Amino acid sequence: TLCFILLTLFTLRGVGLDSHKTKGLLYHYPNGLVANTGIGNFHMIGSNIDDPNKPQIKTFEKEESSFLISSKYKTILNFIPYIFISLTFLIASFWFLLKYGDIYLFLFFIDISILLYSNFVLLAFDAYYFWFYFTLYLLGFLIIHMAFRLKGKDISIRWLLPEICFSIIVAFIGNSERNDPVIFTKLSSFASLIILTGTFSSLGVLIYDILKYNLPSTVRFKKLVLVSAISLLILLPYISFELGLFVSYPFLQYIIYLSFLCFPFLFIYGTYRYSFMPEQVYFSS
Repeated sequence: TLCFILLTLFTLRGVGLDSHKTKGLLYHYPNGLVANTGIGNFHMIGSNIDDPNKPQIKTFEKEESSFLISSKYKTILNFIPYIFISLTFLIASFWFLLKYGDIYLFLFFIDISILLYSNFVLLAFDAYYFWFYFTLYLLGFLIIHMAFRLKGKDISIRWLLPEICFSIIVAFIGNSERNDPVIFTKLSSFASLIILTGTFSSLGVLIYDILKYNLPSTVRFKKLVLVSAISLLILLPYISFELGLFVSYPFLQYIIYLSFLCFPFLFIYGTYRYSFMPEQVYFSS
């Protein structure tokens, strides 16, 4: 936690507090998609700043705060949930590494941690594009791996090398074309397709086991918890953005924050006391 705080201070000093790249009231991606706002304007999330039919801004913030908080510090306050949730996933990643020696789950959680943190820096200060693309694509591959792990099968670690290389190549492309909205939309859409493929595969494995086998009530409940956890992590935010639900349900932002925060605990509970092989966790009962 201390190292994470020091890294955050170093990052904000390097790309945030000394820069003039803060985006103010609406924090959006290069294609104009609003992903975060100040308090009171959560209904703007999911809209496009270039859309003439976008919802109306309800509150305005002055450049100079009457509470002696600069706009840059207020930007950080708007992203406190991102930073805290990123720290939670980082701690969970080391929990799996130190308790079980599971490299895959360590990479899975630390990848989400870096993705959330780089997403914060990208939206707030227009930086960390490379890490955003890299972790976004790697997350898709790791979720596909998760589907095999949930079935009790292992994927050779040698598959990680080409997946990491592919993610690095895409990250370089995205970073070099960081201001191109078309490139951002295409790359992020393809990454979403990979993530959704792995998500539905993982959910399919869990639901198949629940319906197919006569499982003990405890095991069945744990699998239902895993289904809920994966759905909260991937499907809830995806559906919310795709359907523009924030306009009608601004409080949905808080629900998504809570779902991300609960995911590590639900996942740990859903996979606790499964059978193990040396250095790896297998999710078969």
